[in-house]
Amino acid sequence: MLLPAIIFIWVIGWSLYWIGQQKDQYKINQSTLKKKEHVHLIPIVFEDPLETRNK
Repeated sequence: MLLPAIIFIWVIGWSLYWIGQQKDQYKINQSTLKKKEHVHLIPIVFEDPLETRNK
């Protein structure tokens, strides 16, 4: 009588464990890709020249 419940709980636990392992592999791949990229972000300042502000 408890066997179906035990099997159900085991399947749910195994599924969660497997999903957790997949996420760890994805994070490792993303971190190695980020180390190889050389991206520089530079802010762009949109200001009106002083001449147009004073008019």
